[in-house]
Amino acid sequence: MLPNSFASVRVVIAPERTPASRAGIYPITVAATTQGEDRVRRVIAGTIHVLAFEGLELTLSPAENKGGSGKYSAEVVNS
Repeated sequence: MLPNSFASVRVVIAPERTPASRAGIYPITVAATTQGEDRVRRVIAGTIHVLAFEGLELTLSPAENKGGSGKYSAEVVNS
């Protein structure tokens, strides 16, 4: 590689947002290869920490109530 040469890259890691996705620390490897005549390859190992997916839904009805008081029904779903 030439001195002072550089490149930029954006890596997006998007685990599925489902209960089947497992939280934890996973190994990753990032590899880059130059495009010149003398190809140079570098590999860096690392880890990524994936947090648990948690979902919570709340449904409140009625959505509106006029007056000083009212009765509501709430449904909570923990996903």
